[in-house]
Amino acid sequence: MTEIKDEELRRFVSENKERILDILAESLPSEEDVDKAFTYAEKAESKVSKVKDKAEDVAKDAYRAFMAPEVYRHFIRMGMEFFMGLNALAERMPMPDKVKRLKDDLSEAESGAKKEMCRVNTYCPRKTSDGPERIEID
Repeated sequence: MTEIKDEELRRFVSENKERILDILAESLPSEEDVDKAFTYAEKAESKVSKVKDKAEDVAKDAYRAFMAPEVYRHFIRMGMEFFMGLNALAERMPMPDKVKRLKDDLSEAESGAKKEMCRVNTYCPRKTSDGPERIEID
């Protein structure tokens, strides 16, 4: 491919200036097209703003519905019941003897830790009569 020199390009543009301007004018949008585009853009912006506001309102309403105290209380209870059900299922599932021994050891360690924590805590509500009786003064 031959290289185009600046002088050749200048000559070509000056000789064909009218045609180049005509081609550029054809490719540019008309003022009417530009106005239509801006009108469509403004309408789209308005619709997007309305949809955004409505989505925010729906999200806030859904959040309020889920966080309502009575609903929240039921979901917490449901979650606790679910985990208690899983625990009961795990208790009744067949398991190897090693796993049963480990489970028993963990259970024993947990109850021992609870007893020890209660023993050193003078305000423990499950405290046995190993020490002085706690008397509430109103």
